[in-house]
Amino acid sequence: MRELRDNFDEASNVMLSSDGLKRRGEILQLAQAAGKRRRIRRHVVRGVVIGCPLLLLALAAYLLMYPRPIEVKPVIVKDVTHVAPTPAQVVTSVIPIIHIQTEAGISARLAVHPQMTNVQWLNDAQLLQQLADSGKAGGLVYVDNTPMLIMPDELSLH
Repeated sequence: MRELRDNFDEASNVMLSSDGLKRRGEILQLAQAAGKRRRIRRHVVRGVVIGCPLLLLALAAYLLMYPRPIEVKPVIVKDVTHVAPTPAQVVTSVIPIIHIQTEAGISARLAVHPQMTNVQWLNDAQLLQQLADSGKAGGLVYVDNTPMLIMPDELSLH
């Protein structure tokens, strides 16, 4: 092992106690060990930075120089005979259905009526008055005889 030396002059050693000199030696050893670890880490990082690309280049060169032949396996085609589908058999009911009992008035309740009797039609003035009463005032604009409802929050003047 190398001899531990520091570059402190002898005059400063006189002012330190034996414990101080011992502590100075320990600090020197710790600093040298840390320096050695940093040197080793730098060497490893440099080796990795240089070694990885070289390894990849060597692998690429090997694969280019010695390519593997690609085996093409022939597809085995089985001769399948096609069978025409048979027509579906018509099954006749053994028990004839004559009457199905349902709930009274079900057809009237589920029927769709073409007239909408519960819809109230409003003219323009009534529509605007209803909007104003609900707190959402708006206006009607006619473009090519087509009415368009305009709300204040939709208007933005930039």
